[in-house]
Amino acid sequence: MTTFLVFIFLLQWETVVLDTVNSPSAIAYNNSHKIIVRYIMDSLYIVYEKNGDIYFISGIESLWHQPSDFSLPENISNTYPFSTHPAIAMDTSHGFLYCAFEEGGEIYLVKRDGTGNWSSPINISNSPSPYYSSTPVLEVNQNNHAVYIAWEETEQDCMLVVDIYFRRMSSNGNLSPIMDVSQTSYGSFIGYPTIWGVGDSFYVAWEQKPSGGYYEIYRRSYINETWGSTDNVSQTPNTDSRHPSFTCGLLENSVPTLVWEENNDIWAKSDDGWVNYNKSGTATISQYPTISTVGHKEGGYPTWAYLFWSESDTFIYGDTYYSMNYHSGSFNWTEAMVSWSDYGYFPNSSGASLIYVKPDTSSPKYLLYYTNFGYPIGVEENPQLTTWLKLTSTIVNHNATISYYIPTDTHVELSVYDIAGRKAATLVNNKVKAGTHHAILNTNTFAQGIYFAKLIAGQEQMVKKLMLIR
Repeated sequence: MTTFLVFIFLLQWETVVLDTVNSPSAIAYNNSHKIIVRYIMDSLYIVYEKNGDIYFISGIESLWHQPSDFSLPENISNTYPFSTHPAIAMDTSHGFLYCAFEEGGEIYLVKRDGTGNWSSPINISNSPSPYYSSTPVLEVNQNNHAVYIAWEETEQDCMLVVDIYFRRMSSNGNLSPIMDVSQTSYGSFIGYPTIWGVGDSFYVAWEQKPSGGYYEIYRRSYINETWGSTDNVSQTPNTDSRHPSFTCGLLENSVPTLVWEENNDIWAKSDDGWVNYNKSGTATISQYPTISTVGHKEGGYPTWAYLFWSESDTFIYGDTYYSMNYHSGSFNWTEAMVSWSDYGYFPNSSGASLIYVKPDTSSPKYLLYYTNFGYPIGVEENPQLTTWLKLTSTIVNHNATISYYIPTDTHVELSVYDIAGRKAATLVNNKVKAGTHHAILNTNTFAQGIYFAKLIAGQEQMVKKLMLIR
């Protein structure tokens, strides 16, 4: 008897224009998160630069968005001079948001409380002349609710990045002394910090180039608020490794996945052995990668990863590509199951949600786009919602076990449709008790392609796109 696994996942290519911006770098760069999804199919939050100020948009993650599903853009910096390079993080249990941004050579931090009000900016860097602080990143310790901020500092006279600095803000607003994380010798080129953390384990990574050498990616741990040693994680002494970005993960138990550009390709490593994976594999220049991971398997390995990067045959930012990859057992990448492309700049992602900027064909300005690719079948949705439905699926010997959850006793109809809208099968059509249930779909006569699973439970409906790959 042959047993095989068929991957079934969601596809969604619709885009929504969120705002008109002045520059393709409105959400630059990839080292920090510009979009945060609180839970799967739950609240999402976006920050970006427009007209020299930092703007904020909120919404609910969904497959079929309309512009009305998002809040109006809110100016959260309201400052002069020019503000840029925002980064966002969330205290998920309290619902607080934090945004760091660069302004006038300093790093500022603002906080959004549970009522939706933003605080006045706090100067985090306090850079002495002639130094200039830029490209901030931040994360929140979900255990003690402290905020961790890192940034690069440049000597303005020679435009040489001196070091990567770090500061902690406790839950009551107290600021720690500023810490020199990289501790590099003068003359090195260093910058582009990125940060990741789960529980009390955090990492800061950055790019670093000694005088006359090549860029490498370095990483330093910050576990239980104690600094560890610095590791060279790229280890490519004859090739530049640049623009690192840590994963923006959903759910706990994930591992620190780091991506960067190297030799015109995108490379990824996880803490499971830190083995290189060449994911882009193109002849053109791949740069500014961003990755988000969803779910976890035994041992903490991510179940799915969404990888995006800019692609071009020159260093002009070009197409944005998307790949979704499956991890099983250990952290082993497969070939991309779905690929997507659109002309755009600086992709940034969280969960299955992506934002990017592309030119406005009717004006000299640019447009900020949002899209959602849906979550793979098998990823659990937010368990904190009072009413929710889910579909999961595993296929063995042509039989798909489609699972669904309903919160109350009700009449349920579960059907599968093909791409033309023809009903391919009805699996359930009767009253069902509250809880998790399972239905068997025989796919032996199904051709490879896209299908739709439609679940009607009382007044609730859910439709998910499925892809059958043999």
